[in-house]
Amino acid sequence: MTVLVHSERDLRVLRALAKRIDPGDAGASNNLGVVYFQKGLFEEAIEQFRRALAIDGKMEVARRNLEIAYHQTGYYDRQISELIARLQANDADDKARFKLAEAYIQTGRIEQAISQYEVLVERRPRDVFALRQLANAEKSRGELNRATAWYERVRELKPDRADVYYSLGEILYNQGMNAEAIAHLRKALKLDPSLPDAYRLLSFIYGEIGDQTKAAEYATRAAELNPAAAKAQANLSLDRYSSAQYMELTGNIPAPTHDLDEAFAHYTLGVAFRARGLYEEASQEFARGRVAGEDATLIDQAEAELALLEGDAEKAVTRYDALLSGQGDSPKIWNERGVALHKLGRLEEAEDSYRRALKCDDRYALAWNNIGVSRAHCQDTKAAHVALQRAVELQPELEDPHLNLGLLWATTGQLEQSLKLYREMLTRDSNRAEAWNGLGSALLEMDRVDEARRAFARSVELNPNYTPARYNLSFALARLGDHEGALRETKSALELDPYYTQPRYKLSIDLQYEGSEVWAPELGAPEVVEGEGAGVRDFDFEPAALDQVFEELEGPEPTRPRQKPGRTLQLARDYLASGLYDQALSEAAEAVRQGAERSEGALVVGEIFRQRGLYGEALERFEEARLVQSGDPRALAGVAQCLLQLDRLDEALEAVEELQPQAGDNVWYLLTVGEVLTRQGQAKRAMEVLDRAEGLQPHDPVVQRQVARAALVGGDVRHAKSAYRKAITADPDYAAARVELGQILIGEHAYEEAEKEIRRALELVPTYSEASLVLAELLQRQGQTRQMINVVTDVLTAEPYNLRALVMLGRALANEGRRGDAEHAFLRVLRFDPERPEALFELGELATESGRHRQALGYWRQLVDVAPESEYAARARVRARRHAINGRALNVSKVRSGA
Repeated sequence: MTVLVHSERDLRVLRALAKRIDPGDAGASNNLGVVYFQKGLFEEAIEQFRRALAIDGKMEVARRNLEIAYHQTGYYDRQISELIARLQANDADDKARFKLAEAYIQTGRIEQAISQYEVLVERRPRDVFALRQLANAEKSRGELNRATAWYERVRELKPDRADVYYSLGEILYNQGMNAEAIAHLRKALKLDPSLPDAYRLLSFIYGEIGDQTKAAEYATRAAELNPAAAKAQANLSLDRYSSAQYMELTGNIPAPTHDLDEAFAHYTLGVAFRARGLYEEASQEFARGRVAGEDATLIDQAEAELALLEGDAEKAVTRYDALLSGQGDSPKIWNERGVALHKLGRLEEAEDSYRRALKCDDRYALAWNNIGVSRAHCQDTKAAHVALQRAVELQPELEDPHLNLGLLWATTGQLEQSLKLYREMLTRDSNRAEAWNGLGSALLEMDRVDEARRAFARSVELNPNYTPARYNLSFALARLGDHEGALRETKSALELDPYYTQPRYKLSIDLQYEGSEVWAPELGAPEVVEGEGAGVRDFDFEPAALDQVFEELEGPEPTRPRQKPGRTLQLARDYLASGLYDQALSEAAEAVRQGAERSEGALVVGEIFRQRGLYGEALERFEEARLVQSGDPRALAGVAQCLLQLDRLDEALEAVEELQPQAGDNVWYLLTVGEVLTRQGQAKRAMEVLDRAEGLQPHDPVVQRQVARAALVGGDVRHAKSAYRKAITADPDYAAARVELGQILIGEHAYEEAEKEIRRALELVPTYSEASLVLAELLQRQGQTRQMINVVTDVLTAEPYNLRALVMLGRALANEGRRGDAEHAFLRVLRFDPERPEALFELGELATESGRHRQALGYWRQLVDVAPESEYAARARVRARRHAINGRALNVSKVRSGA
């Protein structure tokens, strides 16, 4: 190991740095340790890394730096070897075992640490410290259920441990269970009011659910208890930089002397511009630095990096080649040269460059990541896995290899492993949009659509401009039957990027730590040729040839026993009746392959899709059956029901006009006809049809509910209330009927009775968000705004993208005088739906109340543009005139009827 010789200037800089370090700032201690290490002061470096970990035990970068320092100095090998020798001599030496487990933890070898803690826990089942350490270790590797079990064991033994409640709250938060997390964190603070991490996590949760006042309060308290945590600074890692970049490295630490500021002024300013994406300004500063005589090597490297970020890979390769003539031992430069070649599609040369980086430093995690991406592009899955896993082992806090490994596992069908990895990432940092998107993609592939939707929604919430999450959220919403939401998200995604791309791997460079990202090219995609002759090539459409191709793709028939087609379709219907949709779909497809009538199969598949909420797909199947068997009432009823859900009422009316003469005594057909007529406002005709259904099944709660709806549309409130009560008498657990009856009672100001019905509905179905929102409206009417906000907040905890709830929350906050919080709620609505009329109108109102008339005008102009016929547009025009804003700017002439 080489010990560097320090110049007097170097020692002066180091002494000045040490004096400026805040003794309570973990990041500053870590960064000083990096500087010490790069100058050969290894013992001092280890001391600083240990200090950083003592201040912040979760600081993975400091833990990683400590491991490297141990490795370089031999301390790591000596300590582990000595402790193992002690245990071999005396297996009952629990003190040595504790130290060995801690040494493994400090150096990132979690599995080995867990094996030691498990031995200790088996021997000492009531040892709270050992149980706590085992729980921490399980949590750090993403085994949240195991960690929870050990934490619960500790809580049984020591119910007053605040740190245990905090850890449980953290796990619950990362599992999306915000209400439960809040309860545990509050319990932790009740036991120990001085836990800054608990306050900080509560601030995140309340910010997520829209309560910005509480979020700010908790964030302020966290900063008071731990001021260092509120600082924003880069944490340096030893294996991201070579010693040649000492000055660039120390640029992330406050400069100790004025002469250093002057010596690197333009270079430092250029790096700051580059970090903010201001590439032209960065280029100008680097040029000025060269003229001013600043370090030419640093300037050359900065300009090479800038070319890479700007997408000029050819220029970047040229610049990196020039740099290598003087710095051929720099793993960083070899790696970034490889990235530039990779971007050009020159994979073989790129991989050679990555391997040259590893010859300089075989622990350079960024190069291992990039080799993994290169191998994945070459379809060498095994080698890609090995390389990416190596990057993860070397630098656990580096995100790119985790994301790439998750994508690799997902694309090769190893979904459980992909899921586990993304959850581990989110346990460490729950604010990563890319990880939430990856988690959602894995869940979607596993057909866990509702969970996937939540993950994608979190990703969009964290980064509204993250296009992949927008597209994926639209896919999930479509599969859940929320076609309006799917259309909204697709539109938002198209505005950000009109081209949907498959998930891509990420290449690693040092500059990503200042916010820059480099995506690997889509090497598997076909080349797009522009210019003359471009376009779709001619081809001959030959159905027989295509059928043959499809038969070849399907492969040989499965070797399962053949069944009669009728029986197989009946089996599909049985599965459907039991809610086993996947099995039903499989059996229906098998029936058609074995010769069942295609129209019959289409009816079964259509009903499967309809019950799953996939109304567009269901409509296609029912239409197919309708074409084959014209006038089939089953197909007509299915078509009408799907069109109802898709809000295509005129088309639904056409279908039921054809269905009604064939309805006979079939109650399902009669209900379908009655529902469409009710939705179309034809209450008299609807009641005639529904009277027949009621005569056939007078005690059917579904029939009574539909009768109530039709009576309400016809203005017969007494009849509606009577029908709802009959429905509830027939089925006391009919939550939907209770809520709708409650809405009538609210309109009659029978608040006590209404609240009784709605709360009973929520007892029956606690997750019934519609019931919660009706209850919130009731509380608002009674002036119980605080209680109303709590109810809406609970809805948003479970459904953070529920736009109706967000609008209600915003209005309630505005009524409370909390304009800033209200504005935040409405802006959050616009993140998901930029054209939501209610949100645009209310934001204009809030801007006007704050004297920001120009901003109000902007919101209202946008509202009139996107929804000119709406009630809100009419109100916006009136409000504009009332506040003496130029009405013509809102295009009042467009729709005068609304004003």
